Amino acid sequence: MKKTGFKLFLITVIILAGVFSFISNLKVLAQNPEDETVVETTGYSVLSSPPQQSALVVVFGGYYSGNIEKKGFTTYFEFKKNDTNFNTDAKETIKIVRERDVKESEYFYSSPELNLFSTYYFRAVGYFNDNPSQKFYGIVLNLRTGHIPTWATTYPFSSVGYIQPVCISPQILVNGVCENPIPTPPTPPTPPTPPPAEGGTGLVKCGTEKYVKGDKDANGRDTEGQIKNPCGFYDILTLIKNVINFILVYMVIPIAAIMFAYAGFMLMTSGGSTERKSKAKSIFVNVAIGLIVVAAAFLIVQTVLRIVGYDKSWEWFGF
Repeated sequence: MKKTGFKLFLITVIILAGVFSFISNLKVLAQNPEDETVVETTGYSVLSSPPQQSALVVVFGGYYSGNIEKKGFTTYFEFKKNDTNFNTDAKETIKIVRERDVKESEYFYSSPELNLFSTYYFRAVGYFNDNPSQKFYGIVLNLRTGHIPTWATTYPFSSVGYIQPVCISPQILVNGVCENPIPTPPTPPTPPTPPPAEGGTGLVKCGTEKYVKGDKDANGRDTEGQIKNPCGFYDILTLIKNVINFILVYMVIPIAAIMFAYAGFMLMTSGGSTERKSKAKSIFVNVAIGLIVVAAAFLIVQTVLRIVGYDKSWEWFGF
């Protein structure tokens, strides 16, 4: 009986937890996206200006919404003269701190001290009292003090709806609203242009191209059938270098490797035969001497080519 009662209690707890979770999710889903906390800069009003009054009276206007829980909320304005960079030296108006009877949304105003005949930029700012580090900003607007716009005839006047937002980089103005620009995909790097071919293939890279019909030289003379890349002294040196490299890389080294392998095989299979051992050692020595001779000949040829002015004589070594 006790076990049955405990099971019923456990099932009841699980069901209640599921119901509360479901209700909580429904509450989150039912919230309108517009319920998010938003601070807007609505505009400004000029109440008076000299000579009507002894001082300029300007009122900034703002609006906040989305305070669903009606938590303590503080609002004010940031403004700066002749500059839209609010990160440094920006001035602040008196802060309106709401702690009791906080509304979900509300207009707010402030009257700062401004100089005449100057351009000011300003924006509305708001934050929850329990988290002043997370601030909400309105768009940046501007005004020219001491100047009556063309659409106004006298003081007082209000600029609500007549002002052009000033966007702070990287934001841009889209349909009267400051928005972050859509990132442009990076331009793929341009592949490097391959170096022009030296002409021809194989050991000889000159004298292989001819002018076709219609080609003319610098003097306008017909060059059809003539050699486009005739061979010169430099090409002869290139031919010598290519022949030496071909013999060394494609003939001497593979043959030497084969002979070394053959001598090693003879040495391992000689058993007690003195003659086979002697022959294997002789092959080792002769191949090594041959490699030294070829290397010396290669160095001599490359040195001679360098002396006569062939500046690519050492490129086989990567120089």
